[in-house]
Amino acid sequence: MRGGTSTSLRRDGARRAGRAARARSNELAAAPKELYSVPDAGHVDLYDKTGLIPFDKLEEFCTKNLA
Repeated sequence: MRGGTSTSLRRDGARRAGRAARARSNELAAAPKELYSVPDAGHVDLYDKTGLIPFDKLEEFCTKNLA
């Protein structure tokens, strides 16, 4: 039998593990780097909702750091 609490605990643990993995990958990434969160976008929204892609932000970053 499974209770609601165990499911919630597993999800919370997965979130913490995900945060830790993101933090570690950010530490290991070569510079330059910048974290940008796209407002109102979920995990896979940028595949289907191309209107949410911040092309201006991408262009700004690439122009500044890859020129």
